[in-house]
Amino acid sequence: MISRLLRADVRRALAAAFVAGLAAAPSSGQEATEPPPGGTFPGVSGFADFRMSTRDQGDGLVVGQAEVDLEKALAASVVVNEAIAYDADSESFGLGVLSVDFRLYGDSEEHLRASETLTRSGVIVGLFDVPFGLDWQSYAAPDRPLVSAPLVVDGTHGGWNDVGAQVYAETARWSGVAFATHGFDPDHDDATIEDIRYAVGGRAGARPRAFLSVGVSGAWLVAPGHELETTLAGADVEVAHRGLSVRSEFIRQENGRAVGTRTTLDGYYVRLLGRAGDAFGVVRYGALIPEGDARTERISLGAGWKAHEDVEFRTEHQLYRSNGDNRTIFQMVVAI
Repeated sequence: MISRLLRADVRRALAAAFVAGLAAAPSSGQEATEPPPGGTFPGVSGFADFRMSTRDQGDGLVVGQAEVDLEKALAASVVVNEAIAYDADSESFGLGVLSVDFRLYGDSEEHLRASETLTRSGVIVGLFDVPFGLDWQSYAAPDRPLVSAPLVVDGTHGGWNDVGAQVYAETARWSGVAFATHGFDPDHDDATIEDIRYAVGGRAGARPRAFLSVGVSGAWLVAPGHELETTLAGADVEVAHRGLSVRSEFIRQENGRAVGTRTTLDGYYVRLLGRAGDAFGVVRYGALIPEGDARTERISLGAGWKAHEDVEFRTEHQLYRSNGDNRTIFQMVVAI
């Protein structure tokens, strides 16, 4: 996702500068086949997806997402990540991620210090997908079994991507992350992006059993004058066993606190996913419930088949209970 906090031209310039830095030749006296002192050559990966919808036949086959991911280890415990992402709305590329991960305590050599308790911990600074709820782990097309995002995610934070910092820690049973960022436009009648000064929040998760994980999330968007403008609260649960998983997430967004026009927006989804070999089937029910307005409900029926290690074909049929905007979407995801 492309953040609304940096202009596209600035992002493109930063992306070009960063790529140029990663690709720069070694200093004199070094062979081109040797990594620089204390670091490694950047890793390059990526993906693209192509899609076509029965409701948008005039558009034909279009590019949904495309992304080039770069990773460079400056040291064993310091890693720079960048994602150059395609924005279908503007038909241009810009920065999706540009962050530095300082890995502090953990159970592997990739961390600054070894820990018998923590499996991983650290600090991330830069531009990143904000770790609110569960769906942020599925923004990229290869990670989402359905073509579309849940209604409640699109209707609340919209796939939150932002500039800031986060502190994270994880054990075998517990996980936690706290973040501070610029914040996003709450998108209601009495607010614009200038109304938000900063945002803070986090998520706490638990894994009481190997097959069960639960979590709660919260975020507070603060306006000038340190007035609380928007709050986000979420709860999530996932049960997974062998090739079957059930995931559910609830989000409540409350807007207009600073201007005295408080309104709430609730939503949730439940997703059932089953995998067998190279094929899978998925069903998701989602609802978005604005205060004082009609609720929107959607059922998504999907299936997919991995034709090759790096190629997957998918389809999603959307059934709206509140209107007749039903459609079928076909998708091909290709890893680079």
